[in-house]
Amino acid sequence: MGSTKNFPEPVTEQYTYQQIINLYYDKDLRQIAALSEVFKKRFPQSKFNQEIDQKVNSLRQMLAQNESNTDIVVLKDYDKIQSVYDVIAKYKGKVVYLDVWGTWCGPCKEELKFMPQLKSAFTNKDVIFLYLDMDEEDRDAIWKEFIKVNGLTGVHFRKNRQTIAPLWKELLADNQDKAEYYPQYFIFDKEGKVAVSKALRPSDKEALYQQINSVLVH
Repeated sequence: MGSTKNFPEPVTEQYTYQQIINLYYDKDLRQIAALSEVFKKRFPQSKFNQEIDQKVNSLRQMLAQNESNTDIVVLKDYDKIQSVYDVIAKYKGKVVYLDVWGTWCGPCKEELKFMPQLKSAFTNKDVIFLYLDMDEEDRDAIWKEFIKVNGLTGVHFRKNRQTIAPLWKELLADNQDKAEYYPQYFIFDKEGKVAVSKALRPSDKEALYQQINSVLVH
């Protein structure tokens, strides 16, 4: 709407197309589908329409392919989870890399692009990838759709802004830095204790891999 009011039509068309492309690379199906419909109504003869349709359809195919992906695990009754350690306890004997994120968080989604490389580095090793999402109740379906479109293999649960508060307190209990920013990462050892608070990000690549390996070998 801002570009429509402030820019000439050709600029608005190009700008909106670029926003759609950005959403495609973020694999944000809900937003790209909504924006592309508005775009096609505004620019029905646009040279970009065919490419936009292809990109939206490719994301829908990814969603369909991952609907039955057993490597994407959403915990049952996640709304009843009151402690992060109740989840961690399920994976005793394994190292857990916890990603605290949100579907609304740009930096979070940027880091997710480095996850396949991270997981590849720990194939067949005792490492669990756990995702704690912070989204409100009205975004529950969007969250579930997002993790499937993105093929986020691992274990998932969600809290809202209110119910995640006690989990933040647990995670940061022994850290002087109590800042609850997103994304944030934690490494738990095989006994289920926090080994690294505010761990490195997936984009840190080798430095993070060494950090996880240092916990894995103990």
